[in-house]
Amino acid sequence: MKIKDKYRKMLGNNIRFFRKKKNLTIEDLADKGNLNSQYLGGVERGEHNISADNIFAIAKALEIEPYHFFFFPKKTIPDNLFLKLINQISGDDQELIELYYKIICEIQKSFSSQK
Repeated sequence: MKIKDKYRKMLGNNIRFFRKKKNLTIEDLADKGNLNSQYLGGVERGEHNISADNIFAIAKALEIEPYHFFFFPKKTIPDNLFLKLINQISGDDQELIELYYKIICEIQKSFSSQK
């Protein structure tokens, strides 16, 4: 698989994750974002090279910031656990997010020192 195909697929998976989190069908999201549902299905499967305008339209329709679509974990995490974590903290203020980051860094240090 080409690297661009890999990232298109991961982007599509992230869009699907947030669509399902809002309990929307592809048709519902397509309507809200003024997109074609067949095109959107192809985006979710990683078949289309989506434009920035369409990424912004989808994010607006899902009521989230577009950057949420671009979290690509280094390893496959079961049940989109990584995205669930990002979604959990996304509504928090900057100070709290920085605290989460520091806690995660400390946990990583602790695990690294145990190896």
